[in-house]
Amino acid sequence: MAVTQGNAIFVDLKYFELFEIADNSVREMRTDESFITHLFQGYDGTIFLRGYNRLIWHELPFNEDRAQQLPKWLRQYPAIYGWFTKAIAVIYRALRMRSIVK
Repeated sequence: MAVTQGNAIFVDLKYFELFEIADNSVREMRTDESFITHLFQGYDGTIFLRGYNRLIWHELPFNEDRAQQLPKWLRQYPAIYGWFTKAIAVIYRALRMRSIVK
């Protein structure tokens, strides 16, 4: 495997030794992280974006608010939901799963 700023080039294993690369792990090969965006998930379901946070070729920023998968009122640790929030969460989950499967 070889990498550039925006691409990875994969080589069939039978040709690998021709490149004389000692370690072709992603961590070793990809040292430039300037275009990488990290996505993290909090215990409450909040999505956090860190890093480049832009579409590479379009230079449009990612909007962390639009990346959220749960409405703000459901973003808390599920074990502490009250009975009403639990019921709404079950309905919300069923509706989301239904729309994802389609």
